[in-house]
Parts: sequence; C-alpha cells; structure tokens
Amino acid sequence: MKMKNLLLSLSLAGLCFSQASAQVTHPQPSARHIGDGVRSVGDSNRYVPESEDQRPESFKPKNGVARSASYSSSADGTLLAPAAAESIVRQASYMGNAGLVSRGSATDLWLSAETLLWFSDNQKSPPLITTAASGVRPVAGAMGVTTNLGGPDGIERGILPGFRLAGGKFLGEDQKVGVGGRVFGIFSNETTYTATSDGSTSLGLPFYNLQLQTPDAFLVAFHDGIETVSAGTASARSDLDMIGADGSLHLLLGRSSNHRADLLIGYTYNRLKNSIGVTSTSTNLSTTDAIADGTVFYTNDLFETQNDFNGAHLGVLSNVTANRVSLSTLAKVSFGNMRQTSAIRGFTTETLGAVTNGYAGGLLTQTSNIGTMTRDTFAFIPEMGIKLGYAPQDNIHLTIGYTFMFWSAVGLAGDQIDPTVDLLGLGGRPAANFVDSTFWMQGIDLGVVLDF
Repeated sequence: MKMKNLLLSLSLAGLCFSQASAQVTHPQPSARHIGDGVRSVGDSNRYVPESEDQRPESFKPKNGVARSASYSSSADGTLLAPAAAESIVRQASYMGNAGLVSRGSATDLWLSAETLLWFSDNQKSPPLITTAASGVRPVAGAMGVTTNLGGPDGIERGILPGFRLAGGKFLGEDQKVGVGGRVFGIFSNETTYTATSDGSTSLGLPFYNLQLQTPDAFLVAFHDGIETVSAGTASARSDLDMIGADGSLHLLLGRSSNHRADLLIGYTYNRLKNSIGVTSTSTNLSTTDAIADGTVFYTNDLFETQNDFNGAHLGVLSNVTANRVSLSTLAKVSFGNMRQTSAIRGFTTETLGAVTNGYAGGLLTQTSNIGTMTRDTFAFIPEMGIKLGYAPQDNIHLTIGYTFMFWSAVGLAGDQIDPTVDLLGLGGRPAANFVDSTFWMQGIDLGVVLDF
C-alpha cells in the first residue's frame, strides 16, 4: 500500500510539473515552488521553475516562453491571432488623399507627398471673343460666327496640376488616437485666347445692346465690304487656383489584423480664386465716321473673385491590406462659413498721336458695376477619395488614387459678368449682381508615403 501511494504521488507530481510548464509564464518570487498549497493545476498565472529543464527538445517551448492554448481578444481587435500573443499589433497609418489610412506595420510617424492631376467643372461665362468671315458682324450666336472663349459651353480648363503634402503621428502605444494635417492645392491655371486681325477677318467683343434690344459686338477688326473699318487685337484670360489645409484628430473606430477604420474630426481652410480679364486694342481706319482716323482705343475689363472657407469637418477613413497591397477609402465633409469677395475693374484709353485720354469703364465694366463686394454664406465641401497602395519596401508605399471635391457655394468670375451694356450710361447696365454657384474638381493622385 505504501509503494502504491508513493507511485501515485510521484505521478501526480509529474502531472503538475507538465501542466505548469505548458502555460504562459509570469515571473514570481524565487521562494515559490510547485506544490505550494496556494496554487493548483488549473491556475493560469504560471512561473518558470528554478531547476534546469530536463524535458526533450521537442517538448520545450520556443524562445524560452511557452505559448498558451488560447488567446485573449480586446474590444478593438488588438489581439486576434497567435502571432499577436507576444505583443500588441500596432496598426500603422499614413496621410494620403483622405488623411489617416491604416496598414499593418509598426510605425508612429508618417509623411506623404503627392502629385495631383485634376480636372474641373467648366467655368461659366458669357461669350468673350468672337470671330467671323470678312464682312460678317461678329455677333455671338449669329450664323457663321465663332465664339472663341466663354459661351454656352463655358471655359474648359484642361488638366490642373497640383500637390498634396501630409503627415501625422500617433499619440499612444495602442494607436487609438492620432493627429495629422495636410496642405494641398492646384497651381495657378491660365486659359488664354488672343486673336489679331487687319480687318480681313471680323474680330469682336460681344455684348447685348440695351438701346437696340439685340445682340451686338464691339468691332475690334472689321471690313464692311467697302472699306476697312478697324484693325486690332483682342485677348482674354481666365485664371483659377485653389489651396487648402486641414488638421484632424483621428479616433479609432475599429480594427483587425488587416483592416482599420478611423473617425476624422478637425478644422478645414480652403481658398478658391478665379479671374477673367478681357482686353482689346483697336485702331479706327474708317473715313466715313466722326472718329479721327488712326485713333487707338484700348479697353480693359477685369473680374476677380476669391472664396475663403473656414469650418469644421467630419469623416470616416477606412483601409484594407493584403500582403503589400492596400486599398483605402474616404468620405469627408467640411461645413462652415464661406466669405465671398468680388472685385470688378475696368478702363478705356483713346490715343491720337501723342495725346491719350482715359476714363473709367471698359466694355463690360462701367461705373454701374465697378467696385468690390463681400458677403458671408454657409457652405459645405464634401470630399471623397479612393487609393490603391503598393509597398516595395516595408516603410515605402507607392500610391495611385482618385479624389472628388465639391463646393456648394462659391463666387466665380464668369457669374459676375453682366453682358448687357447701356452705351448711353443711363440704364444702370451692366449691373453689379453678386451671383454664386456650385463647383467641383476631380482627378488622379500619384504619391509616395514614408513611415518612421
């Protein structure tokens, strides 16, 4: 009986030793030993015995630490797999077209630079310069007359090159909170048209004649079939540029081993500027009118607008990764105050010989609308983006994406042009009306992201 009890005791002791060695170890005071009455076989808080491990190599844990048979899971999905048991999986992120985008590598700081190749909505504008065959009055909309800039189709801007720089940092080891910012913009884009004629081609600046109640044109260059009435040059230019900046607090919504979603809360500034200028130089050559031959008329009309937005933004940013490839999406809207400013200026000079006289007002600018107006209105700017990334190295990511931005209320230069002109200066036209409209931009983003 004593021998049987001894064998049973030795068997139980061996079982306790094996079970203790199979659990994740936590250092305990050296005075503790297997068999202490306080601990039992099922206790999860284990320790490493001080005696040398005599087990075969196949039974020893790797790296000196035994892996537990089960794994805990936190509320945000930090620990999800055996690979995450030894340390918290840190979800790296970068500031791309949308701001913070998660990936699956350990990093606290990110920087990115992108080239933007965008397009914009056609800019609304009345007809600015018209041409026609010799002897045909260059009146907009008439048969045989070509509108060279402006008109029903607006002004097409082509590719708008730009840039976007971004960066950010996580504030804690668990990467639940981060801060980031972006600066982005479209380089000043200029659309121009210039035409010169000796009268063999009709060249004009179109307008609506209030006295005649019909479309008309200022004849920059024209031949009436009998003589050359005038010869000269007409030029029109439209500029557009945009710059923006934002700062965001990034709050973790949820994550897994290959996915992360963040809530973006922050401040947005955006400035959209636009201008349209029309000039003409015309020399009077008619011998049958009351104007001295050789008189040179120079007209200058300029319409400028600036829209300054200040407001808050909310957004959701999501990213999915698979090996070295990532796909991120953004849905973000900024809302706040849009300060709209419109400035209208113009003048005309008449030169005969060495004598030049000048006065306020060109053709589409008169004393009735020249001046500066400012107003404030509520506006919102939604932004949506999608980005595909590839990592040739762990800390370098090449990206290609698409961005769409929309402005709900902006004053653009073409909307401020009143094409109706009272040549007698009695009817208050052109009028100084402040008109706003919607506007959008969209395009391709090419970039590189660096992690630190």
